[in-house]
Amino acid sequence: MLFSCKYAALALPILAFTSASDPPCSSMMLPRYVKVFTSSKSSLSIVTGLVHAVLYRRLLLFPFCILRPTTAEATATLVVFSYDLQPNAYDKALHDQLKEEETTREDNWKGIKEALISMCQEVLGLKKHHHKEWISIKTLDRIKERKNKKTAINNSRTQAEKVQTQAEYIEENKQVKKSIRADKKKYVKELAMGVEKAARDRNMKQLFDTAKELAGKYSKPTTAEQMVEYFEEPLKRPAQMNPPDIEVAHTDLPIDVNPPTTEEIRMAIRQIRSGKAEGPDDIPAEALKSDIEVTTNMLYLLFRKIWEEKQVPMDWKEGHLVKIPKKGDLSKCEKYRGITLLSIPEKVFN
Repeated sequence: MLFSCKYAALALPILAFTSASDPPCSSMMLPRYVKVFTSSKSSLSIVTGLVHAVLYRRLLLFPFCILRPTTAEATATLVVFSYDLQPNAYDKALHDQLKEEETTREDNWKGIKEALISMCQEVLGLKKHHHKEWISIKTLDRIKERKNKKTAINNSRTQAEKVQTQAEYIEENKQVKKSIRADKKKYVKELAMGVEKAARDRNMKQLFDTAKELAGKYSKPTTAEQMVEYFEEPLKRPAQMNPPDIEVAHTDLPIDVNPPTTEEIRMAIRQIRSGKAEGPDDIPAEALKSDIEVTTNMLYLLFRKIWEEKQVPMDWKEGHLVKIPKKGDLSKCEKYRGITLLSIPEKVFN
């Protein structure tokens, strides 16, 4: 298939990504063979033909991803996937939840997404909140009792009963705060003793680590708005006003442009690394690898629709921009390196 002018707008940003200044997000890089091929002294027609084949084969839409930083109010993270502990329960629930082929691409993707997420939550549950290590069991019991007092206030039937339960809640709240202060005082005292011991033993690492823990966080953290403003400039690529007229390739390249087969999908799922952070859809890699045959069949239907319509689901055009600190003053945005968390099923497709 020859390179058409209507794909020029897609090819130019991708060719720009093969220059020495790669984008800051490692997940947006092109395949290695595209970089090597475009950096060699090949004719322009062969290069453009190869880029068109890659575009048609994998629909590389990375330059059009909508990147946004995660917020503190993000959805609850799934617990570390332990499929080996409950394989039968997960397989049965997944088989029950999977739907038939939907009418549209978005409906098909929505059904797959809901089935995987609901089964992860039903079988494995969500990650539970853990209290700080220095809070004692006695204080945790008092916190539970305070919660019961709060429930009693909401369940009060008369005004007199409500006044009485409110007084009990106020007293219990005072005891909880008093117990927390005592626990923290004891914890800080133990840390101070650890600092003295580390100084006597000349253990500089433990000395400075404990000193930092005692000092606490003192630097002003960067806000999400500041990070968006900082990363918006290098990641936002405006459309070119006068795109160049690229010569059409004279011959077809021997590249298979047929839809991905079930064997290719199965192999791609196996090659995904476990234990990595999920993308905006909250689907971990372990959920796809739990039952590869079932996952392959349902992704094959979705990929076939994507191939026919030449459009990907809207969720795949989004990504979570995560900041990784570097050396220096962390109150400045330039002291962070950004990476993008993309959808795991999208990585299987690409």
